[in-house]
Amino acid sequence: LVTSLLGLEGVDAEGLLGSAVRDNFDAVTRMGKKWIYRLFEEVIGRYGRKRAHVMDAMVFMMKCGERALKDNQATVMAMFKKHDGVVGRFMLTDEDWDRRIELMRKDEHITGGAGSELAFHLSAVRLLYTASEGKNPAAEVYAAHYMSFEQVLNALLTLDISAATEKRDEGISFTTLCTVRGAFVRLLLHVYVDTRVERLLQEQREEGNGMWSWS
Repeated sequence: LVTSLLGLEGVDAEGLLGSAVRDNFDAVTRMGKKWIYRLFEEVIGRYGRKRAHVMDAMVFMMKCGERALKDNQATVMAMFKKHDGVVGRFMLTDEDWDRRIELMRKDEHITGGAGSELAFHLSAVRLLYTASEGKNPAAEVYAAHYMSFEQVLNALLTLDISAATEKRDEGISFTTLCTVRGAFVRLLLHVYVDTRVERLLQEQREEGNGMWSWS
């Protein structure tokens, strides 16, 4: 029933689907690939970045409890590549950084509704690191293609600097800061730290990369 409502205007079928499949191993192993394909083609293909819940539903299809589902991870990565012009919203430019801080001040991921710009951005980061969980070398390398080690570190360092400034001005809530920072910490962990890919490990060993000055 829920999947028949996917893509309908005014119906958050993606959110309902995410709730239904969360930790539902039988459902996501039987139907996950089909649902992932439909979410990309029918919902993202139609609404673009206006449905952050689409990404969250796919996160639940790649991991049940602590178990990573590699077939579904591979399907998400393949479809991500096809639609990366839409879903690859990682906000890496200087203008993007200013925009993210502006959205964080407004708690826009909470107040922005289904079309929240910040929620979609965080969901894209979450999708990338969840696809890399479970020591999945191919997904780790793929994720690194979108966000380099330096870019992830710069994100965290910039957030910390912004947090110090905003704390004085009471501009960004502690909860929002933790939400955004946590997404990048998990990306760093699953792609660059908890990996066996030598090239990715080498990036964190490079002198002057900022890894050991960040906390």
